[in-house]
Amino acid sequence: MTLAVATAGAMTLATTDQAVQASPAICHNYIVTGKTASAASVSKAKERARAKWSDKAVSVKGGRWGSWRIAKQKQYLCGRAGLVYCKAKAVPCLTAASSSSGPIPKTKPANGRQSKPIN
Repeated sequence: MTLAVATAGAMTLATTDQAVQASPAICHNYIVTGKTASAASVSKAKERARAKWSDKAVSVKGGRWGSWRIAKQKQYLCGRAGLVYCKAKAVPCLTAASSSSGPIPKTKPANGRQSKPIN
């Protein structure tokens, strides 16, 4: 699905991937948004945006949460101002295979502080 909105002479594109995905064992309950990526082509800007999303998911959630392929609610927010600029947004997930390789890791809080367990 592709949506195009014209605002002040600029076009913004939002697309959602509808690819068939493996069933995840667990997904987080909120969307992670990567940093903006730029390139001369839409496909390259999206590729770079996915890499930045993966980096962000890993930094926020931990090592096994950075797979764009199994993420849910994937979306690109793109616009053109000379170059194409895109951000990737998605909910990070783990597959049954990745979660069976050990216990599902506790995630890092967004503020970077360790949380204390509740007894």
